[in-house]
Amino acid sequence: MICEMCGRDFPHLKRVLVDGVSLMVCQDCARFGEESGPTAAKKAAPTPGVISQRLEKRERRMQSRSIYEQEEEVLALDYGRRILEARRKKGYSQEELARKLNEKKSVIQKLEHEDMIPTEAMIKKLERELNIKLKEKAERASLGGGLPREQSSGLTIGDLIKIEGEK
Repeated sequence: MICEMCGRDFPHLKRVLVDGVSLMVCQDCARFGEESGPTAAKKAAPTPGVISQRLEKRERRMQSRSIYEQEEEVLALDYGRRILEARRKKGYSQEELARKLNEKKSVIQKLEHEDMIPTEAMIKKLERELNIKLKEKAERASLGGGLPREQSSGLTIGDLIKIEGEK
């Protein structure tokens, strides 16, 4: 029998997967692939525990979630004051903090004066170095619509439709 990889003639060949292709190869060429066949299929088959875990993860992913019920963390409105106070509490100058964060002094100045919004990576670095929280849970705005109808001013399109229907 001829090895499908090197072309030499051998009395015994093995079935091996090489880059996803099943080949009959000699013992020397078998090292370039993974053994395939009935014994290899048994080795590669996942255990029932792994299968059930994957199915549970899939079920959780597939469940519908309301985007309005998720709590989202946003940058605090007073992030500049928080950075300034934490820096002073630690006894760092702007230069020292900038050096520790591998940033420029001007970046620290802009953050403290709230002239610049920090990136997610910068927020994490600042929180870790200064031991503060710059993010807070966002309050959800009411989706139900503002004032009761008696307190609202002016007509709405719905009011005009009702008036037109009464005629």
